[in-house]
Formats: sequence, C-alpha cells, structure tokens
Amino acid sequence: MTPNDTAIDEYLELVPKGDRDVAQRLDELDSQIMGDAINAKMYPKAELNVRLMEVTALYSFFSSRYYRWKAICDNREVEEYIRLKRESVAAGVKFVSAPTEREAEKAVTEVNYLVSFYEGNLKRCEQYVNTLKRLLEAVNGEKA
Repeated sequence: MTPNDTAIDEYLELVPKGDRDVAQRLDELDSQIMGDAINAKMYPKAELNVRLMEVTALYSFFSSRYYRWKAICDNREVEEYIRLKRESVAAGVKFVSAPTEREAEKAVTEVNYLVSFYEGNLKRCEQYVNTLKRLLEAVNGEKA
C-alpha cells in the first residue's frame, strides 16, 4: 500500500457507509452495463429498461448529495478565506489573495473529497444512462 492509498482510505471513511454501499452497487452495474454494451443484442429490452431505471435512481441519489456537499464546500471555503483575510488585516500584515485562497482551499480538503466522491459517481451515472439509452436504441433497431 502506497502513502496515497493510505490517504484515500483515510478520506473514504468520511463517506457514510450507506453511500459507499450505493457506490459499490454502481461498481457492480458497471461491469454489467459494459458487458451489455459489448453484447447489446443478447440482452432483452426489459432488462435494459430495468438497469436504466436503476441507474437513473442512482443518479438522483448522487445528485442530491453532490449539490449539498458542493454548496457546503464552497461556503466553508469562502468563510475560511474571509476569516484569514480579517486576521491578516487585524494583524496589520499585508494581505495577499493567492496564498490566502490556497490556505482556504486546504481547510476544506475533507469536504472537497466528499464533493469529488459524489461528483465522480454522478458522472458515472450520466455515462451509464447514455450508454443504456444507446443500447436500447440498438435493440430497437433505431439509429444510435
């Protein structure tokens, strides 16, 4: 295990277990959907529709969490930036924006991990929805 793996594992614990379980389900669907993409004609339309509904539900699940955590992250970063700026001004130190922005960004590293976790899964869901729609078009004999 590399130091980066340790950091990833440490941050993964920030994601609620139930949300990790849902992401695991998305991982399981991944291989099924990609298998469907390769063998499109071998899967019944009903099965593809069921997978499309499930992925759409997962999209909704990750979407709500992504937007909530994105707002929290943005707000905390701005609050930290303002706090650091006030401290700098109060101490009579010349205020420089760029390093303060970097420091404020570091202060929300854990929350940003959650944002990235949900965003990545949200993007995967978008891709799977598109893939399943194309598979359904192929099964129906329509132009993709």
